[in-house]
Amino acid sequence: MKESTTQVKWFRQTNATRWEIDIQDIALGGKSIWSENRKAVIDTFFKTIAIPRNEFNLFKDYLLEFVQGATCDITKGTCQFSGTCATKYALMPDLKLQFEGPHYYILKSTDYLADTVD
Repeated sequence: MKESTTQVKWFRQTNATRWEIDIQDIALGGKSIWSENRKAVIDTFFKTIAIPRNEFNLFKDYLLEFVQGATCDITKGTCQFSGTCATKYALMPDLKLQFEGPHYYILKSTDYLADTVD
């Protein structure tokens, strides 16, 4: 077994009944898509990240700049585009999450795009 050298970061829980923490910023390609301090529910049972509708609209607008032919459904909070994600991964920038403190946590496009077919 390989030993990890990654340091575990602990964040203050903001709700006693669920795993909720503060999110200070979400940036896509160096551009903040986060309008204010908000809460995030972190649950290991879910493989997706959900964001509030206002921030989804900012994400959608940014996505549509980079991926021609993309369509987004704001009622479902999803975006789709033709072709495989493999061809889109290179177009999309890193998604940077900032929780408590000055550090950003980076998600590569391969982490936040799902190569699935409806």
